[in-house]
Order: sequence, then C-alpha cells, then structure tokens
Amino acid sequence: MQTVRKTHRKGSRNTQNIKRFKQTEQKMTLFEMFERFMAIKQTEGLAKPTILGYYEHFHYLNDYLGGDVPNKEVTVDLFRNYIGYMLNDQGLKPTTVNVCIRTNRAFLRYCYQEGWIEIPIHEKFKPIKTPEDEIQAFTPAEIKALLNI
Repeated sequence: MQTVRKTHRKGSRNTQNIKRFKQTEQKMTLFEMFERFMAIKQTEGLAKPTILGYYEHFHYLNDYLGGDVPNKEVTVDLFRNYIGYMLNDQGLKPTTVNVCIRTNRAFLRYCYQEGWIEIPIHEKFKPIKTPEDEIQAFTPAEIKALLNI
C-alpha cells in the first residue's frame, strides 16, 4: 500500500495579516492627497474620460464638504453622510451614486496603502444595491415584424 506524503509549505499565502509599517503623515489635506493620487493615476496611462471622472467626482465631494479637510478628519461617517446627501438631498439614482462611490473607494484605498490615512475607510462602505433590470425577450410575432420591415 502506498503512503501519500504531505508537503509542508514554508511560507504562508495569507496576506490579510500583513502589518503596516508606514507612519501616517501628520499634516496632509484631502486636496493634497487627491493631487498626489491623480499624479499617479495619470502616469498609469488611464483613459482621459476616466481621469476626468475622478476629477468630476472629487469636485462633487468638494461641493459637499465646502472646503478642504485635514487627513485626520477623513472618516467613514463623512463618506456615509456624503452618500446619503447624494441619494436624498441631490436625488441622484443609486447607479449614479455607485459610480461616484467606486472612484472614491479607489482614492481612499490608495490613501490607506500609502499611509496617508490610518483607517481603511474604503472597506467600511460599498456600492448601493440596485434593482436588476429585467430584459424582455421579443415574441415570435415581434421578430417577424422586425424582419419584414
């Protein structure tokens, strides 16, 4: 009878427990973080509409905040309130808000990875659930009408 040998790995692939060693820079503002983020994004070769989208969504956030904010005041509650503002006060549809949420999350993820903010805010809020559109199939009579035109 054969015995099966188990291999023992020397390293672990679990990346969730990686400790962060970068220190948070003390006196940085949201605008400074965004400008540094955009400088990196522009060197990544993103399409022009994508870059313009980042600036547009940051402009909406700036309108909500009414000015610059120090990095110590960038919190989960600030972004959750901003999402409520877009949905309730501005009357934007959830799909529109989700586009803005995704760009903000990318920005916040980068800020956290660079050590500019201490808390992983991007993990605390997610895109809003939206109802799925039902796609109606054509009936055989509708297909015949389309082909006979």
